Amino acid sequence: LTSDDYVLGYVGSLGTWYLYDEMVDFFNQVKKKIPQAKMLFLTPDKHKVLESDDFIVLTVSRKDMPAYVSLFNASVCFIKTTFSKSGSSATKIAEVLSMGIPIVVNSGWGDISTMPVFSKACVIVETVDHANLIKAVHTLKSLAISADAIRGTSVGYFSLTSGINKYGEIYNRLIA
Repeated sequence: LTSDDYVLGYVGSLGTWYLYDEMVDFFNQVKKKIPQAKMLFLTPDKHKVLESDDFIVLTVSRKDMPAYVSLFNASVCFIKTTFSKSGSSATKIAEVLSMGIPIVVNSGWGDISTMPVFSKACVIVETVDHANLIKAVHTLKSLAISADAIRGTSVGYFSLTSGINKYGEIYNRLIA
């Protein structure tokens, strides 16, 4: 990587729940608009990533993860929209947002479409198809939120203190 590269990143496994082909399609759309784009995969599943001059695939320790994620200009995470994933929440999204990095995600799983933090710091793709991927690239390029604002917004939702307080509120309502 060079300082001129635009780095689209992915963190985590590439198991059956993740839409690898669609994430690569999104990267290809980014590459059309930003020729110096590279995709950095931080994954233990190196063998699942196709070889390309534009792909960098690394397996890194948890301790080193923040240093590598800090290289991202943006991240992407597309997950299959199934009934079982309606209760999911990908930790990787909170981790990336807490580092001030915008992320492109698809809707239809977890609480992606209901939390305000996602509407401010994420590009939400309603349907992962060609037209929406092109639209998502344009939206990503025009995001007008700073890294500090992304981090500040995400910490309000994802910090340990916030989680404790929210669980406490629910518990107090249940016992009242």
